[in-house]
Amino acid sequence: MMQHRPDTQTRRLLNPQLEPGEWVYWTGKPLPLRMALEEREALGLGILSVVTLILLQMVYPHEHIFSIPLLGIGFGVEWIDLFFGVIALLFLAQPIYRYWTATRTIYAITDRRAFTLKPTRKGKIVQSYTKIQRIERRDLAQGRGDLIFGTRRLVTNYGRFGARIHSKDIGFFGIENAREVEQLMIKTFKVGDSGTADDDSL
Repeated sequence: MMQHRPDTQTRRLLNPQLEPGEWVYWTGKPLPLRMALEEREALGLGILSVVTLILLQMVYPHEHIFSIPLLGIGFGVEWIDLFFGVIALLFLAQPIYRYWTATRTIYAITDRRAFTLKPTRKGKIVQSYTKIQRIERRDLAQGRGDLIFGTRRLVTNYGRFGARIHSKDIGFFGIENAREVEQLMIKTFKVGDSGTADDDSL
């Protein structure tokens, strides 16, 4: 059976989360860039705002773009720069946060469960999955890949405009040796042909 011995720092973080007698078979981390690219829409709009900001600096250096002579009011380029700068920061914040979170996220497989340990704005959160009955592997370059073993339904409420229902994949994302880890999970959890993963958040 494939086993990946965690380093000292990883084990120090994992030990408080383990139950008595629980044995760790494998640990890994997500690919940070893979997680940041999950926010493709925000990333694209943020890059577009940065490009617009650069073009404004090149075309209108230290000049007024708009002015109202009767009122003696001029809108300088610096205010337009500030506007697009704020927009860029707002759009890029989520991909940057996802990247930062991925660098501190730990995936683990034990003899009893698969779980993730990741930081959030409210502190570290452990999400455990004990009844894994289906695994979908999505291959990436250089032996990396995603292992999807469940979905979670999310509801976004827009008030009087209604609500949006969408699903979010549960799994290990951008891990190394995805095929070998998949086989480890199949053997450990006796994965069948159908079903979903239970989400037990601690």
